[in-house]
Amino acid sequence: MMLHPGPLPPGLQTGGVLVRSSALQGVNVDFHGKPSHAGLAPWAGVNALDAATVAYASISTLRQQLKPEMRVHGIITDGGSAVNVIPAKTSMQYLVRGLTSKEVLHTTDRVLKCFEGAAVSTGCTVETDVSDILDELRNEQTLGTEWAHVMQEMFGAMIQLKYTETMGASTDFGNITMKLPACHPMFGIPTTPGVFNHQPGFTAAAGSEPGFEEAIKSTAAMACVGVRYLLDEDFAIKVSMDVRQPLMVRFARVGRRRWTTLRRRSKNEIRILGAL
Repeated sequence: MMLHPGPLPPGLQTGGVLVRSSALQGVNVDFHGKPSHAGLAPWAGVNALDAATVAYASISTLRQQLKPEMRVHGIITDGGSAVNVIPAKTSMQYLVRGLTSKEVLHTTDRVLKCFEGAAVSTGCTVETDVSDILDELRNEQTLGTEWAHVMQEMFGAMIQLKYTETMGASTDFGNITMKLPACHPMFGIPTTPGVFNHQPGFTAAAGSEPGFEEAIKSTAAMACVGVRYLLDEDFAIKVSMDVRQPLMVRFARVGRRRWTTLRRRSKNEIRILGAL
């Protein structure tokens, strides 16, 4: 299991969501042209920045023909070194996201053609480096629902179970969920309305005491799920049989009564720690 914070929905004191994440593939691009003095002899150069801007515009045009759930976003990381020199080299970074790895791979091929076309139209050459694919995240529902139940029982948290819905963010944990029974909940932290991940306001909220408290709650619930997997034979078998390739499960043969006692004890211990 793994956790990640997000904005807490308005009106909730503690909450979270179990949702899929998008598949992702990255592309690094270098365009190579020929330098020349931009004022004295621009015709003698081959402008690599032209190639980058043509590629950027081509991909923006491509988005009109992409499905709504697809995302293609990028930046120019190197646009040249001097304003009076025709840029001989420019670099770009792009990410392609989608509901499935298959859709991402197909879209990446279309994006690569935009880079190739930009190079041809400007007389440049192009080098591309395509990353490994990050698979879409698929939460194992037995683990996820147990985490939601523990969060509700111990902290009164409202957890949304959106197993079939997909958010736009991505994680390499998705690759884990394709091979092992795994779960990646999102827990909420209090933020100013309209603030989202990767914004300064969210960074401040994540470092605040209320944000830390929500992280501790979610982590405690995750630990309880892990303990149950180790101690509850039926639970462990159900989790392992829910994935495509059932795993060999090793566990201590402990009855449900002992698990119930353990969870109640953990709940009381966490409350004591919170009072210290």
